Amino acid sequence: MDDLTLLYYTSNRIQEPTGERIRQHLLETTRGEIPLISVSQKIMNFRINICVNNIGVSKYNIYKQIYIGLNYIKTPYVACCEDDVLYNYEHFTHRPEKGVFAYDCNMWFAEQDEFWRRPVEDDTDALRRRSGMFGCIVEKDTLLQYLNKKFLKYPEPDSNNYDWGEPRSKVEYFSGKLPLVVFIHYDSNNGRRQIQKRKLLERHKRESLPEDHTKNIELYGDITTVWKKYYEI
Repeated sequence: MDDLTLLYYTSNRIQEPTGERIRQHLLETTRGEIPLISVSQKIMNFRINICVNNIGVSKYNIYKQIYIGLNYIKTPYVACCEDDVLYNYEHFTHRPEKGVFAYDCNMWFAEQDEFWRRPVEDDTDALRRRSGMFGCIVEKDTLLQYLNKKFLKYPEPDSNNYDWGEPRSKVEYFSGKLPLVVFIHYDSNNGRRQIQKRKLLERHKRESLPEDHTKNIELYGDITTVWKKYYEI
């Protein structure tokens, strides 16, 4: 797989050794076949590493780290990888059309006692509720052009600016047989954002349907085993 690079970015707030276990899973699941660039706020021994120092946690800085990493990528496509997600090989085989942002909508949250996912209605647009940059695959130049415009408009972070989110100008949603698993943790957020995230996820969980809850997911196994494997110290 020589046309795609994994772009892993982290604020290094996730606890260790959990972060290291998730990184190792990414290397194992991609079989060492896919180039990887990591952009972090602490120096890391994780393939080609770019350390931006402790710039802080914000949506602006998430995209700043992505933007910095893109400039080191040589392949036509990039897959965004976040520090709290378990990926599968099939996910990285998807290729969108030119200029299209592709989002994997087959995802489950992992909590200590169960896997669950956000409910969606039976229409394409609703699938965006199960997607995000953690599941984005796109042409490198398409994402670079998008972020070039963003950072020209907003060269510095501004707490009053909410114009940072997943690119939705031209999108597609795809769903492989195997899901992505996103761990629910609050290590990467603090203050008001932590409270907001917690309340939002609690509401989504209350709205979810019985079929949106499970104790076992193919490939990963039962939630007790998964939680112990990645989160028990």
